[in-house]
Amino acid sequence: MSGQMCMSIMWSRAAIRAAGPTISKIQDIIANDLRDILPKGRDDFLHVVESEGTLYLLRGEAQLEGWMVFCQIAKYKLLDPLRDDHPVLNLRGKSLKWPEAIESADNIEFEKIDDMS
Repeated sequence: MSGQMCMSIMWSRAAIRAAGPTISKIQDIIANDLRDILPKGRDDFLHVVESEGTLYLLRGEAQLEGWMVFCQIAKYKLLDPLRDDHPVLNLRGKSLKWPEAIESADNIEFEKIDDMS
């Protein structure tokens, strides 16, 4: 699957509403980012795009016919501090952020907006 560029993007209703009239601009940002990501992709990926204060979580799944990408609104979750024996010295004791989809009914209902190739 590596390098395959054919993709379908499914937008959650929450992401469509959050994007509003700027959805075309956000689609362009996502398309540009995915042009860099997909050639290196294998089975799946996770990527975040931030636009005008909204965080969009992109979750990609490799399928036989190409990539299926799901776009949801998200927030950052603060993770527990890294252990004191973490191999990267300057990260010991630090808390990292991890993106997670916001839990709401309209953030798990998806619509196909556009095919990108």
